[in-house]
This record gives sequence, C-alpha cells and structure tokens, in this order.
Amino acid sequence: MLNFYIELLFFIEILTFIISIWALFINFKLYFNFNFNSFSETQFKLEQQSYLQKTIIYLTLLSSLALIIFFIFALDSLSFKIKGAMCASGIINSNDFGNLTLIAKLISFFLLSFWISIDYFEKEHKYYPYIKIKIYTFFLLFIFLILEKFFLINFFLELFDTSIVKCCSVIYSNSGTNLFLGVDFKIWFIIFIISFLSSCLKNSYITLVFETLFLISSLILITNFFSSYIYELPTHKCPYCMLKHEYSYIGYFIFLTLFTSSIFNFIYAILGMFALKDEKLSKIKRVSIFFKILFVLLVIYFPISYYIKNGVWL
Repeated sequence: MLNFYIELLFFIEILTFIISIWALFINFKLYFNFNFNSFSETQFKLEQQSYLQKTIIYLTLLSSLALIIFFIFALDSLSFKIKGAMCASGIINSNDFGNLTLIAKLISFFLLSFWISIDYFEKEHKYYPYIKIKIYTFFLLFIFLILEKFFLINFFLELFDTSIVKCCSVIYSNSGTNLFLGVDFKIWFIIFIISFLSSCLKNSYITLVFETLFLISSLILITNFFSSYIYELPTHKCPYCMLKHEYSYIGYFIFLTLFTSSIFNFIYAILGMFALKDEKLSKIKRVSIFFKILFVLLVIYFPISYYIKNGVWL
C-alpha cells in the first residue's frame, strides 16, 4: 500500500521532527539559564542559540504547512489502491486516527504561527520581553508535535490492515438533513454572516468568540452547501474532492484562505489579551480581514455562478 508519496511524507515528517528535537534542547537551555541581565559567556551563547532556534522554527513552520497539504495529497493518492475510496475522505475517515492527525497538524501549525508572531513583536525590543511566552509556547507546541506523530503512525498502522473504506457520499450522506450538531442550517448561515461582519471588531475576547464561530460555520457550510455548487451536483457533499485536479485544486485555495484568516485573527485576539498594543497588531488584523474577504468571495462565487448559468439553485 506504500507508494512514493507516503514514503516521502514519512521522510519529511522524520526530518522535521529531528530538527524540532534540536530546538527543544535549546528551549530547555533558555528555560533554565536565560538571564538578559547577565553578561556571562553562557548568556552570550544562549542568545546566539536563540537565533538558531528561531531559524529552526521558521523552517518547521514552512515544512508544517507543506506537510498538511502533502498529507492530504498523499492520502488522495491512496484512493486508487483502497476499495471504496474515491478521495482522501474515505482514507482519512477509515479509522479514528485520521482526523486526529489532521487536527494535531493544524494546532501545531497555529502554535508555530503564534510563536513566530511573538518573535515578530519582540524584534522591536532589546530586552527579550516575551522570551518566557515563546519558551512555554514551544513546550506546548512540542507536545502537539509528539501527538501528531503518534496519531500519524497509528493511522497508517490501522490503515494497512484496512481492505475497504467508505466513500465520501456515504460518509457525508447525513449532510442532506437540515440539522448539523442539532442546529438548523439556516442558523449556521446566520452565524456565518454575523461572524463575518464582526471581523472589524477590535475587542480581543469578542474577536476570539466570533472567529471560532466563523471557522466552525465555514467548515460546516463548505461541506454541506458550497461543495455541492463546486461539484454542480446536489447529492455530492465532500470537503476533500474539491482538492483534486478535476476541480482545479480549488479546495486548497479555499482552505488556505480560511485557515490563514482564522490563524491571524486568533493570534490578534490572543496577543490582545496580553494587552499588547502595537501598529503591528493592526497589520495582523488587516491581513486576517483580507484573507477572510478572499475566502468569502471564493465560496460564494460557485452558487452565484451556478444560478447565473442555470437560473435555479441546487
């Protein structure tokens, strides 16, 4: 069942985890020994090593984003080898570890982005005021990196014992109902619209709440509403098929704009809770709004385009 893409996935996963362990050792040194008021040789070496750690984390961020995309792409490549699978959906839902792996990867990516955002703000200061936040963030990040690898290994171990999986039409067959999580889809649309319009609000706590609602409602509506217009088929509801070349890989653009917007807005909210006020924080907000608008324009294009061409809604 292994193919070139899966082997390459594991190679990159192992490589990034090894360099993350290197960064962890540096993090422990910083935790126990970093003292900006000290002028010792040890402190000087620690400051140099902090730059090395920064480089490693920047590389890990880039590889983390690439691995999320490549993970889905590699699973899609297996859909031709496992009975019942038509896309990555059947593969990732073949056991409990598939979605756990993807969630752990997304959380790891968020924590990496948060660490880099803190470092971005710290550059303006000479006294490393956020060093402790960065240290604790990396410890939390490494826990999720371990969980991610644990889930990934168990996912493939169980997958290799699987001879047949469900296709996406079966997995999302309940999507035809008017309820999701006990909430009517009309309510999810209202939540989606209100949370989108709240994007300009600057209060950190309100931003955190509405961004969470926006992310949840967006994922629900992508799967249960917008996807049907992308496929132009009312019974086809799947968040993974849109990632295939048959649909010009449009799903990657949709999810990248959505998660980029949400990550930046979550970072804005959390940094705001630390009472961090800076022009750079406003830039983060503007970037979030830009990607959110881009995401909304992308998803609403398909139902509007379908209606213009056919004169009816699905």
